[in-house]
Amino acid sequence: MKRSKFVSGAVTLAGLVAVLLLLPREEIQGQPGRRPRAVEVVNGPRHPVPVVAAGATRVEGTVAAEQAGDWQVALSGVPTVLVGNAPEQAVPVHCVDAVEPELIQFMLSFDDMPAGEQNSWQSFDVPAGKRLLIDYVTARVVLPAGQRGKIQITTTPAYADYQGVQHHFSLTPDGSNLSSAPGTESHTLSQETRIFGEGTISIVLTRGPAPSPTGLGGGRVSITGRLVDAPG
Repeated sequence: MKRSKFVSGAVTLAGLVAVLLLLPREEIQGQPGRRPRAVEVVNGPRHPVPVVAAGATRVEGTVAAEQAGDWQVALSGVPTVLVGNAPEQAVPVHCVDAVEPELIQFMLSFDDMPAGEQNSWQSFDVPAGKRLLIDYVTARVVLPAGQRGKIQITTTPAYADYQGVQHHFSLTPDGSNLSSAPGTESHTLSQETRIFGEGTISIVLTRGPAPSPTGLGGGRVSITGRLVDAPG
């Protein structure tokens, strides 16, 4: 009887030792500080594992991003920028021909045009390196009754030929006689303009009927403008 109990105990002990030998070593120890085991995740693209990027991370495919704050663009060097705004969204510009243009006013006299003289000339020179912008022309001329007159301003821009560019202004009888000479009539002109010229600018007073108007004639022509730097 004793022998049977001893054999049974030995078999039980042998079975326990066999079970312990079959268990993984980590499970046997069950101690902290054990080495981690590698894990391979096989999730598909529809179930990605969320991660936090650190350092330089390569991203492939389409990335959905949202703006945070104001974006700024820096241009290096002197690049050429083409603005493609539509006409109704034009970019405002500012004229920089001259910061403070010099105002200029002067008067030309055409006194005592003798009988038979149809034209009378006056001219002036624009300072070198400057361009005259003529903003306003006014005149008062006294002619024999029944005669008509006009003012011609000839500018000579640097790109024009020797004849220059001609601008014509008609004198209008105002029905008054402010001259002491009998049988005369006053003619006036007041006109805003957008004329510019460089070099020599000439002004011609012409009266008619041609070819040999009778009686004396004459008057004053005043010009108001601005002097700006001529383009280089």
